[in-house]
Amino acid sequence: MEPNLHDKELVMLSLSIYNKSDPKRGDIVVVKYPGDPLHKKYVKRVIALPGEVITIKDSKVYINNKLYEEDYLSVSVQTNMGGEWNLKDQEFFLMGDNRGNSNDSRYFGPAEKRFITGKATRLVYPRFRDL
Repeated sequence: MEPNLHDKELVMLSLSIYNKSDPKRGDIVVVKYPGDPLHKKYVKRVIALPGEVITIKDSKVYINNKLYEEDYLSVSVQTNMGGEWNLKDQEFFLMGDNRGNSNDSRYFGPAEKRFITGKATRLVYPRFRDL
């Protein structure tokens, strides 16, 4: 999730927030890796929501054919691995902010809501700030 989050930083999670609501675009979430949900968890950003079509073309992200502006990324960030995904009910498209080095929905596919375990709400160590 660099440059926004770094290895060894600690974040506060809301574990129950998604019991009553769905993740929103831009949320930073903890997700159980679908290929090994018992052992691996990732921190990723919600990019697209259920029922949407996400397209990655020429290093740009489109949601329902509209360019998605990601103001949390540097203009130099390249979103490689093009393709198009049609999200079903309860599916979310997740990507890391460090697009060149992120195992995310571009590789393992959309994540079902049941694999999302919480929302990162605050960075608590080594610097304190809301996410």
